[in-house]
Amino acid sequence: MSGRRVASVATKIGVKSPSTKPRIPVPPTITEAEARAALLRSGYLIEYRTEALLRERGWFVEANSAYEDSETQKSRELDIYALFYRRVGTGPKDRLFSSVLIECVNNPQPIAFFTRKPYVHNWAVGYIKGVFDPEEVSVKGSEQKINIGDLLKIGSYHHYCRGTFATQFCSFSRKADKKEWMASHEDNHFSAFATLVKAVEHRFTQLALVPGTYISWEFMNPVVLVQGELLDVRSVGGTLRFEKTEHIKFRRTVIWKGEERGYIIDVVTERAFPRFVAMLEDELQRTSSGIKRHIRVIRDALRRKLEEEKAKATGKEGTSATQDVESRFDALASGKTSPPPASSNPR
Repeated sequence: MSGRRVASVATKIGVKSPSTKPRIPVPPTITEAEARAALLRSGYLIEYRTEALLRERGWFVEANSAYEDSETQKSRELDIYALFYRRVGTGPKDRLFSSVLIECVNNPQPIAFFTRKPYVHNWAVGYIKGVFDPEEVSVKGSEQKINIGDLLKIGSYHHYCRGTFATQFCSFSRKADKKEWMASHEDNHFSAFATLVKAVEHRFTQLALVPGTYISWEFMNPVVLVQGELLDVRSVGGTLRFEKTEHIKFRRTVIWKGEERGYIIDVVTERAFPRFVAMLEDELQRTSSGIKRHIRVIRDALRRKLEEEKAKATGKEGTSATQDVESRFDALASGKTSPPPASSNPR
């Protein structure tokens, strides 16, 4: 009787029985259907499919490639970096490279780009990012040196120099009351463009000057790859015209270390990406053909530059640098080390 009476009193005054344990809430476990839906909304599957496509076409692919954020000096990740090369055919060590730096975006709503025609033909040649050595060549009949892009007439076939371009974009989302749609910048879209600019500039910092008489150029192509739709929007006579498209060239300018720099970023749908990659490969082939036509003046320019480098090295160290340079070339040709993407940075 006394024991039951004590237990009753304890219960009334709120004292827990020693056998009572607090319950720990169990977090919910995602179902397979929910996991599938979450992945389909993300950009992870686009990365996976894109990596597989590039590998099948013979590209070297590095997923989740690291780059240094120039603002925070912290390591960040680029979704995909891929490199393709082609032998020029003018010498065993002559190579051309094309790289793609890709950010993948799954956009449930269309991204609209406001496009326009350029005012000047071939204006975008200066926006082609890459490393080309030599940058200028001397030709008979001209006292001034000619830019390598003008010599090869890159503007006649490079995709930057065709069609329209955009400098503004937006996407669409419901207002809080769910009754109207509003046009605005989505954070993940803006972040993708910002990431690509930083990744391109980081790529330039990784290139070392390797003087020599062989050709090793790299064309850099920043790309935003989207799973959803793209809209080409134009204002004509006070009215807006909408047209679905698969590829937009977006021009972005930034202030980088105190100076303005311009970039063209290709925005491509996943459906059109195989055709886009084939276009880059074709441009590389056309550049190779141009080099073959002008190989003599290009090689002469490289030879003069190498002689200048040798003279500088001899003056500083008292010995010729030829042996060191040639040994590095031999290592590259034998496959003992990876070829450098290029040997200078024009930007």
